[in-house]
Amino acid sequence: MSAKEESKVSAKDKFDLAVQAGLQLIPGGIGGAISNIYFGLKQEKRFKRIERFYSELAEELKTIHDKDLKEMRDNIDLLNNYDKEAFAFIIEDFNDNIEREFTSQKVNIFKRYLKSTLKDPVTGENFDKRKFLLDAISAMSIIECEILGYIYNHNDFIGVQSVIKKGIDKYEILGAINRLKSLGFIITYQCFYVTDDLKGAETDFQENIEISSLGREFCEFCLAT
Repeated sequence: MSAKEESKVSAKDKFDLAVQAGLQLIPGGIGGAISNIYFGLKQEKRFKRIERFYSELAEELKTIHDKDLKEMRDNIDLLNNYDKEAFAFIIEDFNDNIEREFTSQKVNIFKRYLKSTLKDPVTGENFDKRKFLLDAISAMSIIECEILGYIYNHNDFIGVQSVIKKGIDKYEILGAINRLKSLGFIITYQCFYVTDDLKGAETDFQENIEISSLGREFCEFCLAT
């Protein structure tokens, strides 16, 4: 195990120990009871999430063509000889995300990521990009994923106002767009147009959105079905 992996495991263990020690400080046996409930339920849920995820993945992979399965198997054989450390690190990080994730929409996105990874494996050359995409899935909200998918399905730029969704606060949409922009997934353009009404010609501004090459790569690797 590398020093980086050891520090990651150590940090997780230290955090759990700190939480457990903190709970034990609560007097009257209350802290111990809470600790047992929290850590017992935490481990049980995490185990079930991992178990359910790979069970569903196994069923889905049974339906794909034999040639695709053979390609995945050959890729894993190559990784075992050349890039297994990079692949193992991504899988470890991936499993950590699955253990924490409870929404079915995000689980499906993680599933798509893993399927794409099996078809086009992690190597030393693409490791940073794959790690970035995995971290992005973890950080993004469902709304952000849906907005990015919506923009991806348009061949040209679209106005911000066309992204406004019924039942969702417009400022939440604007915040999601700004976060997608900070990830490098979309490009925004400020443009102006002239309106002609009873008051005379007026200049107004509008922000248009276009998906970036990185955003397109994310969609095709993680969102496309």
